Amino acid sequence: MKANSIFLGCLAVLMAATVSCKEIVTETELSATLRVLDQALEHSQEYVNVRQLEISSLQNMLNSRGVNLLKEYEIYGELFDLCSSFNFDQAKDAATRQLEIAEQLHDPYMVNRSLLSLAMLNAKSGLFLEAARTIEKVDTTKLDNALRAEWYNVCQRFESDY
Repeated sequence: MKANSIFLGCLAVLMAATVSCKEIVTETELSATLRVLDQALEHSQEYVNVRQLEISSLQNMLNSRGVNLLKEYEIYGELFDLCSSFNFDQAKDAATRQLEIAEQLHDPYMVNRSLLSLAMLNAKSGLFLEAARTIEKVDTTKLDNALRAEWYNVCQRFESDY
């Protein structure tokens, strides 16, 4: 996590240095910022290793004894969050499994939450037919305010990308 924070911090510094309209960035400042970014990129494999360790840790939790369906649902949600910008296939598998568990638990909130995660992943990945089919499955009559906001966010993302 710390490695990801460093990388994102470096990226933010670079963006601030290059996008700022109010300040003129000197070549020295830009060079220094680019060196910091280059150093972060040199450690990219370390960031990958850290993420893979986090994913492995969650997968080990899934394989441990005494994990009930509710806990399994939560772990798959965490796994989805870790993988959604890292490994599409793992993220899709986690979201699909989370949806299956929500359906087994007969919990409309969990089902809708899982559907929205899956729809957003599909929309971000350009799988528009899958995203549309998933969005259609969401029961909007059962959304609380937070999920309704997420539903609008998913629909907006779908419409703007499609």
